[in-house]
Amino acid sequence: MQRLKYNLLQRRSTQRSLAISRETLEQLKRDISVSRSKAHPNIEDRIIQDIKQKHREWIRSAALDTSQVDPGYRILITDDSVENPLVITSELVRIIRAATRDAPSKESKARRIYDWIEQSIEYGKIDGRKGYIDSQEVLSYRRGICAEMAFLYIAMARSVGLRSNFVSVSKDYRGKKVNHACAVVETERGLVFVDPAYHKYDVKHQKYEIWNDKEIIGMFEKLRGR
Repeated sequence: MQRLKYNLLQRRSTQRSLAISRETLEQLKRDISVSRSKAHPNIEDRIIQDIKQKHREWIRSAALDTSQVDPGYRILITDDSVENPLVITSELVRIIRAATRDAPSKESKARRIYDWIEQSIEYGKIDGRKGYIDSQEVLSYRRGICAEMAFLYIAMARSVGLRSNFVSVSKDYRGKKVNHACAVVETERGLVFVDPAYHKYDVKHQKYEIWNDKEIIGMFEKLRGR
């Protein structure tokens, strides 16, 4: 049984309120102006209810829908003492849920996730960091190398119900010997190899190994110095 790590990150309620109030401030001013001109006594109450509803929708958008997670995975809620490269955060859930909202198939979800990473994450190491960074850190820095991009892809794919794993590549699609990594995802037409570092979806690497999570975590802990 493979494992999916889900970190619950606390966010201050004031931060949520500020995010909403900034979005609605101008509309609030316009509505109050209209209420005064039309002598509408309940406009302030309606605006307050609208803001509360947007607040509730914002919170729901950040929650992981566990019913979407493939039954082949388990959800573990751990603190930062556990080193796991496949970290799912509320920010990741919001991003990928928006990107795959109207995707009707596994294939379309898999492609949308690749497209988001292609557009949003650049290739490169983080200065001063020892070992690999995890999926949460890749998302935060908007940067990562091949294995780290694979971590992010796998975490995103699993969060929307796809089966996805880490791939260690020793000979790439050109026949070149490499020490490389990418991800693989299961779609309706079978396994699709996804390589954000090579900028290729459905890449045909020639020699590779698909790792289970125990192997990934062991490698990750070793490189992090744990």
